[in-house]
Amino acid sequence: MPSQAKPQAIDLDDALTQLTENRESIAWTHRRKLVSRVVSQMSSGQSVEPFRTLLLVLSDDPKPEVRKEVANSLATLPGQNISELAEKFLNDPHAYVASAAKQSMRRRKKLAVESQKNKRGLDLVIALHQQIEEQHGKEAADSARQMAEHLYDTLISASVHEMNHVMTSLKANTNRIIERQNTGKLTEKYLQGKIKHIAGNLDFLERMLNDMRNYARPVSDQRQGVSIADLVTEAISIVMSNLRGNGMDLGQVVINKSIPAELKIKVSRLHIVAALVNVLKNACEFLSSDSQSPMGTVEIDVSQLDDQAMIVVRDTGMGIPAEMIAEIRQCLPGRTTRRGNGTGFGLCNAQRSVMAHDGILQIDSIEDQGTTVTLILPLA
Repeated sequence: MPSQAKPQAIDLDDALTQLTENRESIAWTHRRKLVSRVVSQMSSGQSVEPFRTLLLVLSDDPKPEVRKEVANSLATLPGQNISELAEKFLNDPHAYVASAAKQSMRRRKKLAVESQKNKRGLDLVIALHQQIEEQHGKEAADSARQMAEHLYDTLISASVHEMNHVMTSLKANTNRIIERQNTGKLTEKYLQGKIKHIAGNLDFLERMLNDMRNYARPVSDQRQGVSIADLVTEAISIVMSNLRGNGMDLGQVVINKSIPAELKIKVSRLHIVAALVNVLKNACEFLSSDSQSPMGTVEIDVSQLDDQAMIVVRDTGMGIPAEMIAEIRQCLPGRTTRRGNGTGFGLCNAQRSVMAHDGILQIDSIEDQGTTVTLILPLA
């Protein structure tokens, strides 16, 4: 068989000619690798059109594996006018090419939304800095900027520390499995134990990333009148399901409620349910006894104070250290719970959501005695 050029040896300027004259002069596996090179060049800021033409040729490749590679690139392909290319792949006769195109277009839309959010966030920061400078002078604006940078650095530092801790554990468990495998000492029981630890680490990372994303997202400004009893019931259901899913035995956890049925608050339901979930989950995880069989009482009392509702959540758990409460009050993520179940973002995210509703979240805690969290929100 004649030797076929490797993609590294193919000049992209010559690739179009080669593919047009004799497509089979380049092996299909190399044609597939050409796709990533073309997309990389298009993303580097160079003139898009020559590479776009080459990509269109590759999109007509008889091999579905090559077409699928092009379909995968739709998510990050530069330029706005890709509808024709997307339509072609969405109607591809091979289902897995069409599926790849569908997933890529979903991801492209998601990336576009995130990009717009980031731009709006940056525009908001610039506008706030200008507003502070106009109202209070340049020195005050610079001080506010420095404070924001300090909070940002603190957030990143705390998050990286927690993630490094988990990554160290993942690496150690993986290395131990490999060592035992190489020495012939790897037993099924040992392997299952390590896999359980690794799965727990990955679950923590997933929750950490989700909590970080929620921390960064702005709270919706859409409000509706909602029954507090309904919000609390929904939050309790989510917490119980979540904790049982993590293998916790909640048979000795008692939750008492005292909620006037007629009280409603005007809130974003999603965000306040999430805030209540974080508060209640934290209360259950901080109860006495071991992490898998918590034991104690969580009380939820709701009352009216003028034109506001007070939602008080008390637990008989181990309490929160004073320094962690100070961090939460500054909307800074705390450290992970002593049982290692929490990400440190829970009460902080609850604080942000409540404040965005012109409300107040108060935390009072005595170590080894319990914690009281009070949410004060405007009535509907």
